[in-house]
Amino acid sequence: MGALIAPRSVTMRSLDMALVPSQDGPKKQRVARPVELLCLEDNTSQINSTVPIDEPLFKPSVSVLHFANYEPFSTVEKTLRFRNSDYVARRIKVNAPKSPYFSISGPKRSASKVATGMEVSFVITFKPQEVREYAVDLVCCTEREKFIVPVKAAGFRPRLSLPRELNFGAAAVKSTLAKSMLVQNTGACIARFRLSCDVPEFSASPSEGVVHPGQMATLELSFSPQRVEPYEGRLLVEYLGGKKNGSYGTFKGHGGGRGCALIRKFITTRTDLRVPPVPALVQGAERQRDPRYVQLEAVFG
Repeated sequence: MGALIAPRSVTMRSLDMALVPSQDGPKKQRVARPVELLCLEDNTSQINSTVPIDEPLFKPSVSVLHFANYEPFSTVEKTLRFRNSDYVARRIKVNAPKSPYFSISGPKRSASKVATGMEVSFVITFKPQEVREYAVDLVCCTEREKFIVPVKAAGFRPRLSLPRELNFGAAAVKSTLAKSMLVQNTGACIARFRLSCDVPEFSASPSEGVVHPGQMATLELSFSPQRVEPYEGRLLVEYLGGKKNGSYGTFKGHGGGRGCALIRKFITTRTDLRVPPVPALVQGAERQRDPRYVQLEAVFG
């Protein structure tokens, strides 16, 4: 078996620095990638390894450690475990987080080795002063590399109950079809939002607004086709204040001719009209005297 020895203090420029999706499947845990390679000979006499060089010697129990549903001035603890993936005993050290809200405690003998296939546990303590978003990176050092485990705490976020898709159907060219809808802020904080569309034929009003938690607001969405063709666009909802984030919805519609819209309107509104079959030999004068034919010719003529 060949030795896997990295040069001294080599930065992983050819490898992905961030956490990348695992290739095992769409729902698998993301795999932590080394951000820096260390010289294995400087830290141990066991210079052979069965772990690929683009993976850390220790596998964390989670790729991202999340804190949620916490209260101000509370103390929340979570356990982060690391499993030795190599065939020999290895060491791991987690540096203290650079944040006054997070701290870490681990084994008393941090220099002791972890047997192959075994785990070592660290306790991450979170002491928030308010409910907001927090984030810090835990730098983990093994005998061969350094890698990152992000720690995140979610704060209050707004959320508008918008549909994922809105289909306007057919609308006459050069006209405007509008739809009104009620949206509710189902989040836990005030929603200060901005609406925009990536296709000019679609629009939303008001373009900006404020909705308090649990309250509702009325939005007017419009479709103004300019040609006889199908349209599809996206509605971007951008939440303002603090860390910006947003969500997308889809608009669909079809531009049609003016005559088609008039026929549809006439048929759907005049349900009381009953026109008998027209005889083949109807004289023009009789048609002019019958008001039923005058109404039909106004639409179809």
